[in-house]
Order: sequence, then structure tokens, then C-alpha cells
Amino acid sequence: MLQRLNLRENNFIGGFPVWVANMKSLVYLDISSNHLTGPLPFNCSGLQNLQELYLSHNFLWGIIPPWLFTLPSLEYLALSSNLFAGQIPEFKRNLPLLDISLSDNKLHGTIPQSIYTLVNLTYLLLSSNDLSGGVDLQKLKNLKYLDLSNTNLSLITTSGANNTFPSLREIYMSSCNIEVVPDFLRTSEKLVRRDISNNIIRGQIPNWVGFIGKASLSYLNLSHNFLTDIKQLPWERLQTLVLHSNSLQGQLPTPPPSIQYFFISNNSLSGEIPSLICNASSLQILDLSAQEGGEIEKNGYRHFGKKKVTNIGSHPSTERRRKLLLLLEIIME
Repeated sequence: MLQRLNLRENNFIGGFPVWVANMKSLVYLDISSNHLTGPLPFNCSGLQNLQELYLSHNFLWGIIPPWLFTLPSLEYLALSSNLFAGQIPEFKRNLPLLDISLSDNKLHGTIPQSIYTLVNLTYLLLSSNDLSGGVDLQKLKNLKYLDLSNTNLSLITTSGANNTFPSLREIYMSSCNIEVVPDFLRTSEKLVRRDISNNIIRGQIPNWVGFIGKASLSYLNLSHNFLTDIKQLPWERLQTLVLHSNSLQGQLPTPPPSIQYFFISNNSLSGEIPSLICNASSLQILDLSAQEGGEIEKNGYRHFGKKKVTNIGSHPSTERRRKLLLLLEIIME
């Protein structure tokens, strides 16, 4: 009997194949990245053994049928990048779900309370929907990946010794109307990626932020806020730092030696490029453009440009030198 069916990226058109919903032996079904349209079946008598269902990147619409959230063996559910509307149905209690992806649909309303019975849940993607209300992280202790970007959702946390999230590795809360750096991040010491861009965070970044994922953070995006000062960048493994479109003033902050991509344009910085940046062997891209009311001194930039050329390789070609110098000229304009 057929147990795995992978029809991904086949340019299928038409509705969801109803015959699939009656296959009781299936444990894996992937029909993502096609051109399926229309609603899912309202009733389903099969798929009771299904563990993984991937329907993302289609044009499916209508409500999400309740039976999807009652399948007793389901662990991975991916419905992102469709046109599903309505509210998220209630989950059957204590399902083995590990991964829920509902991003980029037209869902609205609040998160059902039954989601907190999913004790194994590690990935929750709800971004780019019209969802509102709160998500209680205290009841989702095993989350590793959380994406609430471009929604009206907020986080519910409480202060105290139990307010710790040791499993959290990636959090995305872009465009969530956040006014201050969320306090619960103090105890998220193993974060790898953090995005709280496009919010309304003002003033100086608190010093304690530097201890969040100090030995693990590789990606940090604080762009499109109203930050004026960031005292330290202590992350030991940081590779990508995005600080552009803020109100940062004064000297250019110095990222750690591990930095590869440093975007800090559209601020009000001035002065020379620090020598530690000039000598950063891992640095691939540095964007300092559009410093309103400030100016990065050209002599620092010239030194940086020559240094980067010598670091391209043992014998960089004339053409590669020319292209890099041209890139630096464009960035500094």
C-alpha cells in the first residue's frame, strides 16, 4: 500500500485531489508549490495515519476544514502561502503536532486556546495574517521557532523564575507594533536568529540585550525602528547585523570579527571606519550609505577598500579589484 506521495512542483492545476483524502495508508503527502485552487474537502474519512502534510505555495482558499486539526497521527502541517480565510479551527487535544505553518494567508481572529495542549509543538509560523490577541509563551515551552511577523499578535509573558525559554532558537516579530525590546528575551540565551525590525522601539538599546544569545546569535535585525544608540555588539558568532533606517548617532559601532554582512545605512553616523572593521577578514558587505547629518570620513573608507581587495584571494584579478572598488564607491555615495 502506498505510504508516501510526493507531487511537489509539478505545475498541477485544478482543485485538491479528493481521492487522496481517502487514502488510509498514507503517512506522507506533499502537493506544495503547484497551482491548486479552491477549497479543501469539508469531510475526510481517510488520512488517519498521515504524519506529514505539505500544501504550501498554492492558491487554495476557503476555511481550513476542522478535520485537519483532528488527524490523530499528524506531526507536520504546512498550509502557508495560500488564500485560506476565516479563523484557525480548534485543535483536538494532545495531538502529536510538532510543526504548524499557516503564514501568508488571510486568516483572522484569535489563536484557539486548544493550541496550548500541543505539548510537543516546536515550530509555529503565523506571520502575514490578520490575527489578533495574544500568544502565551509560558504554555509553549518547547518552541524552537516562532514567527508572528506582520500580524496583530502580542506575546503574553509573566515575570519570575519560571519565565524561561531555553528551547527558543529563532524568533521573528517584524511589524508587530513593539515599543520596547521584549523582556522575556533575557532568558533566551541560546537564540540563533532574532528579527524585531519595523517596530517602534525608541532610544538606546538596553545593555542586557547584548547577553541574549551572546555565544550563539548569528543573525540580528533591528532595522526600521527609532534607535539612537547601541553601546555594544558583543555577540561572538554574529554573521549578519541589520541596523539600517534608525536614528543612530555618533561613531560607527564595531561588530565582532565574525561579521559577514553589516547594514547600517540611513542613520546619522559620522567619523572614520574603525580599524577593526577595516581588518575584518570575514566581512563581505558593509553598507554605510545615506548618513543624514553625519559623514563617514573617506580616508577610513579608502583604507577599507584596499584592505578588502587584498583579502579577496591570493592573486585577485584586475577585474575583481575594479568591481570591488566600484561596489565600495556605490555604497559610499
